[in-house]
Amino acid sequence: MMLIEIFDEVLDYQGPIVNGGLVMYTFKVEDLHYIVKFLDVKTKFIDYEFENLISPDEEPPENVVEISYGLNLGYKVEMGISGTGNSIQVFSTVLDIIKTQLNKMNYRFIVFSAKEDSRQKMYDRLARLIANNTQMKLADTFNDEHGKNYILQGKM
Repeated sequence: MMLIEIFDEVLDYQGPIVNGGLVMYTFKVEDLHYIVKFLDVKTKFIDYEFENLISPDEEPPENVVEISYGLNLGYKVEMGISGTGNSIQVFSTVLDIIKTQLNKMNYRFIVFSAKEDSRQKMYDRLARLIANNTQMKLADTFNDEHGKNYILQGKM
């Protein structure tokens, strides 16, 4: 009997599609279309004190990207639990896309959040896997009105 690691079921995906400060990848599970977004954000738009993670003589970092994904409904992206029963394939593919993009770009920080309590353990594992498979390290986590937030920092 072969044991399958939870993040081993990677689907084919397309991308990157670049539009200014937005990088997107897409993939399909059965008839459902998903999108993964890497949005270049400035630290001033994120409610977090990045000064805790940089030296006092450094300027606030500019190379910060927020990662999000969800069902691509054409007119909007539906975030959160979709209830389709494909979470392993979706998470596996999202992790592979993140690793691919992080190997292409040298981001100073990446941020993402788990809004649903039921997803936080999975996102904890996702953050560890990103850190173990890229040049990023888990720098901090915190909770706010958006759920549990993850800050990963590029290993300098």
